[in-house]
Amino acid sequence: MKQQKLLNKTRTQRKRRSRSDIFGTKEKPRLSIFKSNQKVYAQLIDDQEQKTVASAVFTKEKTSPSERIIALSKDIAKKAKDLGIKKMVCDRGQYQYHGIVKQITEEIRKEGINI
Repeated sequence: MKQQKLLNKTRTQRKRRSRSDIFGTKEKPRLSIFKSNQKVYAQLIDDQEQKTVASAVFTKEKTSPSERIIALSKDIAKKAKDLGIKKMVCDRGQYQYHGIVKQITEEIRKEGINI
């Protein structure tokens, strides 16, 4: 139990450290990425008004994980374009910038949004 508490503490510290310099506005919202065992969530957050501007989720389906990540990225990019958003700030949270987090941001960049 002690080891799990220590792990949770280090994850929380890592999340605070990565978020310390990131702030989203209406013109340039924060792209927050959260991963659970079965789902990946992406949200565009306006920190000035403390509101979620847009969100997207993908769950386990019969398609490959990379196809689901591409679909999630295209969905959030389409919602951002509909709102007139051309720039956003990436908030990786407690995760390293590789794997799913990196693939999501690169796919959003391919859609023409500057991160």
